[in-house]
Amino acid sequence: MDKNLSILGIIIIVIAIFLGGFVVYSANQKDIKQKSAALLDACLADADTKYSKQWDSECWAKNKAKDCSLSVLISDQLTEYRKGLQLTCYYKYPQK
Repeated sequence: MDKNLSILGIIIIVIAIFLGGFVVYSANQKDIKQKSAALLDACLADADTKYSKQWDSECWAKNKAKDCSLSVLISDQLTEYRKGLQLTCYYKYPQK
């Protein structure tokens, strides 16, 4: 009888250790996902900032005010520039 209780106690301890490890793993995964999402958001915001600065730089080069209208060619090039920056963000900080 004592031997059965000892084995049962060991089984309970092993299960508790396993479940405790699972809870810690799950918490770490959640933390990693939150940090990755925050880094992605920051990267995307930086991409938009760079895009806006480049747009304003193009306006300045043409002696126009900020947020000016640019030609379709330049506008499309800047849009592709922003898309490239955004894709880099998604590559660096993939979300599942």
